[in-house]
Amino acid sequence: MACLPDEYVTLRTCPDVNAANLLRSVLEGSGIHALIPHESFSSNFPHLVAGSGGARILVRAVDMERAAEILRETEPAGVLETSRLTLRRLTEEDAPFILRLLNEPSFIEFIGDRGVRTVDDARRYLRAGPLASYEQHGFGLYLVELREGEAPIGICGLLKRDRLEHPDIGFSLLPEYWSQGYAMEAASAVMEYARESLGLGRLLAITSPHNERSGRLLARLGFAFERNIRMSADGEELKLFGAG
Repeated sequence: MACLPDEYVTLRTCPDVNAANLLRSVLEGSGIHALIPHESFSSNFPHLVAGSGGARILVRAVDMERAAEILRETEPAGVLETSRLTLRRLTEEDAPFILRLLNEPSFIEFIGDRGVRTVDDARRYLRAGPLASYEQHGFGLYLVELREGEAPIGICGLLKRDRLEHPDIGFSLLPEYWSQGYAMEAASAVMEYARESLGLGRLLAITSPHNERSGRLLARLGFAFERNIRMSADGEELKLFGAG
């Protein structure tokens, strides 16, 4: 019976209704009316309903620019700090480091070859991946830096894939920083951030079948193996883990 007027547009797609409600409260606290449409609206406005991929936050078109700015202000570049690490949003200036990380033999073996061969390729990867995710979902992969000296050592964060119902955690460090507790420290901080700040009750993780190191780390983080999946019809079979 109720309808969503055409003047409403999608501001962001959140992983679930709880996460959307958190952001709606931020917006309405700043005087911007926001809606989270239910599936019952789909017959009249199917383009405004997210379906299984998440929950959309709608604002009036005239409020779009201000609403986006409010959300950006609530999501500072320095996202997380631990006793030894800082996790911050990636920028295009991080392209040289991303070029190195994505071409590490361990990254290609356990995660995949992203076809990033130049700094310009790395910039395109950043724009299409982490930077786009920040805008669309409010989270993404973050650069992991040592607090002492600010040396970048890897990436860790959250991804929202179309084929997975919930966000999944991802991490990759340069080999020289393995076996020092950094991955556990970064991933634990991301999980706490996901639950306490983003309102995400359930997280997933995927690994290649032979990536036993990541599997052991996921177990320590509270993840349990659930099943084998493929992200595409002709893709490699992967292990799916869940927590929460």
